[in-house]
Amino acid sequence: MRNDLILYFYKDQAGNNIPFMYGEGISDLPFSQEELKQINHNVPITKDNLYMSYQGIIYRLDAKVIFNHL
Repeated sequence: MRNDLILYFYKDQAGNNIPFMYGEGISDLPFSQEELKQINHNVPITKDNLYMSYQGIIYRLDAKVIFNHL
């Protein structure tokens, strides 16, 4: 089984993608609600500004998207 790289990033004020962390494979898909809250607390710029790139597709990760579709 192939492990695909998952890259998490946020956008700075100029619109640049700033890598935040990475994972490998589907088991690293996305954060629990508590993990997301902790990330937003520790790095406030990620609130409603956190993205995931998986297999060339970019997903916006925020509480509404994550918890309505998992």
